[in-house]
Amino acid sequence: MKDSKTRLCFLSKSSPQHYKLLDRALLAEEYSVSNHSYKYSILNVLIFLKKLRSTDVVFSWFANSWLALLVPFIPRKIKIVVVAGGYDVANCVELKHGARFKLILGWLTRILLRRADAVLPVSDFNRMELLSMVTPRFERRVYNAIDLPEFSLIPGLRRRNRIITVGIFQEFISKCKGHYRLLEIAEFMPNYEFVIMGRDVDGTRAVLEAIAPVNVCFVDYIDRNDMICELLKSGVYLQLSYYESFGVSVAEAIACGCYPVVSKGTALPEVCGTNGVVVDGSVALSDVASLISSALDQELYLEIDAGSVRRRFSVDQRKREIVNVVDLVLSK
Repeated sequence: MKDSKTRLCFLSKSSPQHYKLLDRALLAEEYSVSNHSYKYSILNVLIFLKKLRSTDVVFSWFANSWLALLVPFIPRKIKIVVVAGGYDVANCVELKHGARFKLILGWLTRILLRRADAVLPVSDFNRMELLSMVTPRFERRVYNAIDLPEFSLIPGLRRRNRIITVGIFQEFISKCKGHYRLLEIAEFMPNYEFVIMGRDVDGTRAVLEAIAPVNVCFVDYIDRNDMICELLKSGVYLQLSYYESFGVSVAEAIACGCYPVVSKGTALPEVCGTNGVVVDGSVALSDVASLISSALDQELYLEIDAGSVRRRFSVDQRKREIVNVVDLVLSK
């Protein structure tokens, strides 16, 4: 631990997202970390303001309006580091997805991004969105990290004619992440198995199941080991998202040896690098089906460089970069 006297408050909305938990654990290795899951209640605000009395740095996942409303009550001596990684700086015109499309929310988001001592976009794509919205005092692109156990990397593993995607079942998220597109593609590939894996949060899974062809299987997300086992069975990872600021699940799939088929105009091509194929939104879904079947028939997943993805998005790299930024803002 660098300095046990450095007190950091890790702020995020309560959720099971692994990448947030990972950041919290990495920061706890170097600083004295307290956690705060924000809610829109007076009691929650009062607890946070009391916690600030013994805080040197607030590390916030997303530029959320909750924290923006409290900016006037945060002394300048307390440093703020914001991870900008999604809706906060998103500029998805097609779905009107992003705080900038809401007058008040956009205004609050800009207030926080300007007050922050450092803003950390999670990809170059995400960074361009940030800079099109506001010019922060300091910003640095820091990729998300993926941490996978050793059993998840099996070079030369032969896989089934199976296409998988992983993501929460939720009305907007399922549309944004291309679940409905997957169902349409499955119609063109009746002899191939498709899998959508995730937790259902609002009944959207039942909606998808009602219109899905018989070759689509819906699998509950239990834990990360279970997810990895499903990825190791699959030759192609399909994610034709309308919007992605990074795409952790795509990085994890490539790291497990899946051949990625992803959408252009998002951060996904940046995550994939030289792996897989990028599909333009103008390409007919029947042609996408042909690309996928060809990739499986040729076993192109055997050519995936899983190691390069693991190195680019390593835990050590992310820890080093976020710790460097925290130390930098503390030194000013």
